[in-house]
Amino acid sequence: MPTDTFFRLPQEKRAKLLDAALEEFSRVPFAQVSINKIIQGAGIPRGSFYMYFADKEDLFRHLLGTYRQRLCQLACQALDDCGGDLFAAFVQIYGHMEQAAAEKRSCAEDSTRLLAMFRLNAPLSPNLLFQAIQPEELLTQLIPHMDLRLLSLTADSDLSDVLHILTGITVSSLAAGAASDAGPEPARQHYLHTVQLLKRGMAAPQPISH
Repeated sequence: MPTDTFFRLPQEKRAKLLDAALEEFSRVPFAQVSINKIIQGAGIPRGSFYMYFADKEDLFRHLLGTYRQRLCQLACQALDDCGGDLFAAFVQIYGHMEQAAAEKRSCAEDSTRLLAMFRLNAPLSPNLLFQAIQPEELLTQLIPHMDLRLLSLTADSDLSDVLHILTGITVSSLAAGAASDAGPEPARQHYLHTVQLLKRGMAAPQPISH
C-alpha cells in the first residue's frame, strides 16, 4: 500500500512514477526488476521511492490495483451485454482486450505492456492480479450484473473461486497470445475451449440410485 506521501504528490508526478514502473515491470521478470531504472525513468531520488513504497512488490501490487476500476467497468458492461452470463462476459472481455491491442487504440500501449508484464511473470501474476483487484470488492460490484441462476453454486466461496479461475486463465491466455510466434489465434482458440470446458463441467451424470 503506498504511503500518504505518495498520494500527496501532484497527479502528474504520480503518473510518471507509475508509467516508469509499468515500463520496467514489462521489460524483465519481477525478480530482475531494477528500482534504479524505475527511479531514473521517474526522475526521483532513490530515497524518495522508499518514502512512497515499502519495496518493489508494494509498487507492483499498487500498479495492478490502478487498473481495478477500469477492469470492473469493462466487466460490468460485458455482463450487461451478455445477459448476466459470467462465462460469456469473460469471453467478451478477452476479445475486447485482444482487439484493443491489435487495433492500437489509445490504451493499447498500456495494454501491451500489461500483457508483457503478465507474460514475464506467468507463475506469479494471476494470484497477484487477483489480490490487487480486491476480489470481495469486485464481486460486490459485479453481482448485481450477474444472472446467478446460470451458475451451479453449492458453497459461499464458489463464486469467488470461479472468478479467480477465469481471471487466471484469461490473463495467461492473453499473455501467451501476445508472446506466440504463431500469433494470437491458437491461444484464443485454446482459451475458448477452456472456458467452455469450465462452463459445462467434466463430471459425468451419476445414475440415480433406488
